[in-house]
Amino acid sequence: MKSRYELMSFSTAFPELDLMSSSTVFPELDLMSSSTAFPELDLMYSSTAFPELDLMSSSTVFPELDLMSSSTAFPELDLMSSSTVFPELDLMSSSTAFPELDLMSSSTVFPELDLMSSSTAFPELDLMSSSTAFPELDLMSSTTVFPELDLMSSSTAFPELDLMSERITAWAPYPHNPSPQVDRI
Repeated sequence: MKSRYELMSFSTAFPELDLMSSSTVFPELDLMSSSTAFPELDLMYSSTAFPELDLMSSSTVFPELDLMSSSTAFPELDLMSSSTVFPELDLMSSSTAFPELDLMSSSTVFPELDLMSSSTAFPELDLMSSSTAFPELDLMSSTTVFPELDLMSSSTAFPELDLMSERITAWAPYPHNPSPQVDRI
C-alpha cells in the first residue's frame, strides 16, 4: 500500500503515477520518457507529433511558442530575446519603450515600480530601503513606527506577534501567585 504513493519508486502499484519511471502502463503520463504513446505530451522530447508543444525544441511549427528560441515569428513573446518588437515585454532588456515595466532597470519613469531601486519616489514601496516614509512597511527595518509589524524585531510592542522572540506574553498564573500575571519584556 505504501509503494503506490512513492513517486521515486520504479515499482509501484500504479506505475502510471510514477513520473520518474521509464516503463509505465500509461507512458504518455511519463514526462521523462523519450518514447511515449503521445510524444506531444513529452516536454523533454526533441521530435514530437506536435513540436509546437515542445518547449525545448529549436525548430517548431509555431516558434512563437518556443520560449528558448532566439528567432521567433513573434519575438515579443520571446522572453530571452534582446531585440523584440515590443521591448517593453522583454524582462531582460535594459532599454525598453516602457522602462517602468523593466524590473531590472535602475532608472525608470516610475522608479516606485523598480524593486531594485534604492531611491524611489515612494520609498515606502521599496522593500530594500532602510529608510522609508512609512518604515512600518519596511520588513528589513529594525526600528519601525509599529514594531509589532517588524517580523525580524526582537523587541516589539506586542511580543506575542514577534515570531523571532523567545519571550512572549504569558497569561498563565505564576507558581507563587494564584492571580494571572502578564510577563512583560
